[in-house]
Amino acid sequence: SQTHPIHTSTHLATAVFRVIEELGLRRFLPRYGFPIGLQSLTMPDEKDSVREPVSLERDGILAISEYVPGSTILAGGKTFTSNGIVSYWDNGTKEKEFGTRLWQYACTSGHIWYNNWPEEPTSTCKASGCTRPKLDMGKALLVPRYGYSTAVWDPPSWQGTQERVGRAMLVSTEFLNPGDRDATLEDFGRISGLKATLCEGGEILASNGGTSALGFSVCTRCGFADSETKTGIGRENLPKQFEFHTNLRKKDGKCWGNREAPVLRNLHLAGQQITDLVQLDFNKVLGPSLSQKFITTLGYALKQAGAELLELDPREIGMTTCKVGTNAWGLQLFDSTAGGAGHVVELFSRGQEWLERSLGALFLERLHDETCITACLRCLLTSSSQYDYELGLLARKETRIRLSEMMPPM
Repeated sequence: SQTHPIHTSTHLATAVFRVIEELGLRRFLPRYGFPIGLQSLTMPDEKDSVREPVSLERDGILAISEYVPGSTILAGGKTFTSNGIVSYWDNGTKEKEFGTRLWQYACTSGHIWYNNWPEEPTSTCKASGCTRPKLDMGKALLVPRYGYSTAVWDPPSWQGTQERVGRAMLVSTEFLNPGDRDATLEDFGRISGLKATLCEGGEILASNGGTSALGFSVCTRCGFADSETKTGIGRENLPKQFEFHTNLRKKDGKCWGNREAPVLRNLHLAGQQITDLVQLDFNKVLGPSLSQKFITTLGYALKQAGAELLELDPREIGMTTCKVGTNAWGLQLFDSTAGGAGHVVELFSRGQEWLERSLGALFLERLHDETCITACLRCLLTSSSQYDYELGLLARKETRIRLSEMMPPM
């Protein structure tokens, strides 16, 4: 038979990478061997191609915080503003594709889950033992597969400051239905009733709804995107000046005609990552119900204490609060590194030491314990906890007292 030369092309390379990425997400391939889940911020030129002026690349869940449209990044002494999402031509349908679509829901008890397809309005919660109805109709998510883009009409500048848009919300469905691969410890850290569950190679999803938490409008012609201020379809209630935007790959002119509406509405941008997770369930801990303030504050203390215990940068451990069991607040801590780095696995095996170190992080010393009520730069106030601090969800002194009461005497 005749042998034909293989011509490397962007289409072929993208298709192969997508297969590898999908196999990695579904755990058929190891994550650590491939750059899976990474998102880049690139700069288009006027020839409808995309090139990278500098190496701007992050794991998907970090890109959701730093690269979403409207954000400004400082790199190489210049500021780069994200203005949209990179699209890819599907030669089969002749349509542009931006990534994977997901649908996220929550029940009236606070459990959160997501699917690859929209659910029926009458369906109930997917958490084991919970039959509560859905809180609302859910929200549509878009997981960008080809990254984010600046615009030709908004080139990099030597002036400007960094700016982030919206807030990344983290959720994992790995613990909604217990599995055989999960390891569980009762009375974790010798705290009566505290249940810890370890999931190695679980999936976590980060989503960003923009400045008003209503998602983004995305132009299907060029990828331009902006935070929504209202819900709507077509041109109805579009963000200000959106219908007059210039194509990302052109210097001037309108991207749309006066009667056109090639736009996707109210999409929450998302990123997926496989990593190791630990969930702490406080449902059976004796005493008064534990508030969201206590759980949130303890989460940051565990994050900081775990990093100190393992001599890590605190950013290598992630934390999110969630509803666990019937209707109690719980914690999920995870490795920020895609694929997992074994950090939370080791902390899971050193529960008592981890919790004792957390109590020390809350106390520091007597003068601090007397003067710091919520949080300060000496203890828990960092860039990652700033948002919860502004919401009034940090209560250092109260948490220190409650945690010391839970822990058995030395």
